[in-house]
Amino acid sequence: MEPSHVLIVDDDLDTRELYRLVFEVSGYRVSEAHSVAGAADAALLVRPDVIVSDWMLGDGDGLTLCKTLRRHGRTRLIPVIAATGMSLSSETRGRARLLGCETFLTKPIDIDTLVRAATATLQVTQARLLRAAAVRVRRYAAGVRSTASQVSAARNLTAAEVLSASRQRVDASVALIIADDTGRYVAANERAAELTGYAPNVLTTMSVADLTPEVEQPAAVDLWNSFIDSGMQEGVYVVKRRDGRAIPLRYVAVANIAPGLHLSALSPAAISLSDSAAQ
Repeated sequence: MEPSHVLIVDDDLDTRELYRLVFEVSGYRVSEAHSVAGAADAALLVRPDVIVSDWMLGDGDGLTLCKTLRRHGRTRLIPVIAATGMSLSSETRGRARLLGCETFLTKPIDIDTLVRAATATLQVTQARLLRAAAVRVRRYAAGVRSTASQVSAARNLTAAEVLSASRQRVDASVALIIADDTGRYVAANERAAELTGYAPNVLTTMSVADLTPEVEQPAAVDLWNSFIDSGMQEGVYVVKRRDGRAIPLRYVAVANIAPGLHLSALSPAAISLSDSAAQ
């Protein structure tokens, strides 16, 4: 799995080099651009997870950049962090937020603050993506059950049907796993296979406990039970891959998308420097 990718946009070479060093040391992949046009081209090419951009550039400002990104399906959802040495009105900030600018930082920027802002922005956008995926899958399952009950006797909706239909409704970067009441997996998509290292047909012979590091298993039982009771849960869960590595995944879980079927939507978690040290 590749680390998160940040695109740095600034017309000052020294600033770009400093930011590159900071992010590379923090484990990010880094690309650079020096203008709005260059940033738009780079974003289309590499599809970064987050963009850190100076507000004033030679061919436009932060609003110009955000508007340009929104014109393309491949870049419209990339979050932007604006770094500025000038005072921006509340109206300008509001317009920028509507166009995808998630965070504003005031120069000079402490390097730890810069990395924390990128990590926090990724966490927010990841959670938003996962919630949308979970809602769409749940909505589809509910719609199928409703139609079946109106046309004829309601039939059981299989987990495989849910995931098959979800391909057209959910971003391909989202891993989807469906489990039964006991926590045994009954369906998984290809992205789930990539993240765990197990093929989908192998995952359906496993359970939540099988992907949980041994030290975490007692807490995992309580977490699963509280999830079923509450109906929804989200956070970061450490998963044990097939190769033995333990990796943190951000998840949004929805119980009973169909009777006895419970959905988890997952993606690699953006971890801050302090989080990484703690692990």
